[in-house]
Amino acid sequence: MPSIALHKRVSLAGIADGWDDCFAIVSLGTYEEGKATNELLGSQATDEEGYKFQTDLVTKHFVSGKVLTVLDDGTEGLGDLTVEDATTYTPISNRLFSAIVGIAPDPKDLSTPTVSSPTN
Repeated sequence: MPSIALHKRVSLAGIADGWDDCFAIVSLGTYEEGKATNELLGSQATDEEGYKFQTDLVTKHFVSGKVLTVLDDGTEGLGDLTVEDATTYTPISNRLFSAIVGIAPDPKDLSTPTVSSPTN
């Protein structure tokens, strides 16, 4: 019997300048993975344990994606997002992990930092 294809397209807009059209596709996590995530978040896990858990989950559920890359001719264009990229760069990994396990990201993490003058 075929299994259900539960894939989600995750926007990577805002992670870097010019990434408005960038995205990743991931498969959604299971109930057991969500439960394990909740247990980890409620535990005294070390940063290293949390990083390994997140990296393993993103690696398992990563399907594909497109990100801004520097092409052979030196121009920028959309290229393939690899699982190595998705797990190496923290903002990408965090966004994908949140989508996989169904955790809404903190809105502050999605905002674009602004610079203000101390005189304003």
